[in-house]
Amino acid sequence: AFFFVGVFTVMAVDLAIARPIRALVGGGPLASSYLSPLIEELVKPLPVVGYLAYRMWRRSWRPSAPDGLLLGYVVGAGFGIHEDAAYRRVWGEGFGDGWSMLFPTIADFRGGTLPYHDVMNASVGLALGIAFLYRRYRAVWAVPAVVWLIVLAEHVTGNLRDISGRGPGWASFVRGLLREGELIMPVLVAGIVVAVVLEWRILRSIERQDPLFPAIPVRSFVDALRQRTTAGLRRLQAMRVYARSRRSVYYTVWSEPTLAAEKRNEMAAPLSALGINAGVPVDKTVEAY
Repeated sequence: AFFFVGVFTVMAVDLAIARPIRALVGGGPLASSYLSPLIEELVKPLPVVGYLAYRMWRRSWRPSAPDGLLLGYVVGAGFGIHEDAAYRRVWGEGFGDGWSMLFPTIADFRGGTLPYHDVMNASVGLALGIAFLYRRYRAVWAVPAVVWLIVLAEHVTGNLRDISGRGPGWASFVRGLLREGELIMPVLVAGIVVAVVLEWRILRSIERQDPLFPAIPVRSFVDALRQRTTAGLRRLQAMRVYARSRRSVYYTVWSEPTLAAEKRNEMAAPLSALGINAGVPVDKTVEAY
């Protein structure tokens, strides 16, 4: 996703759309400060939307909300690497003060904070992941819309600051609302916490309804690591695959209450095999599911 989607594909799509439009408007501040950020922030989340929509359409092995965050981050990071190479620059302050301890690619610029493509696209990706997972609640689609508008406003006002120092008066006002670029960081951190808590509640809810596939205790992962053998590493990998697949199936069952029994059995059969491979005791047969 980093190289083939973020570095190459997304950048190629962005350039294919942006170059004719820039030529049409004659370049200048309109293109660099307004049209370029708009096109980039529309193109970068497309891989996340495509992946999540495909998994929803398949109605099996449902991804979690943080999957959108991870995919959004690597795509945004790949896009940023390509853009930096094109401009021959190195972006970010590293492990400095403030938010850069968590997000080393942000930078202090002209008296404000500028998050970069990875942080901004990760925020949109997480918001999209939340919306797709909880899509039966229509109001949840406001979450990615609001986050996307924050990211777009950050990008536009950041470009205006880069070109003219502060930009027009309305841009300074918007930058104040965005806390000079710092708003997106606590939004992302809060979104991660909310997503983890809500998904933990989903898993607990499904476990109480049907404990067919037990969770793997943390001590089992620790024991596998302590073995320091090839067999221990294979077991660790098997447990990781089982835990992720179990979580995905439970998300599907929760988000599709009317899911047919045949579909449930179709997902339970491979999950049962993964559980056996991971050494997890399955208390009931697949048919009982």
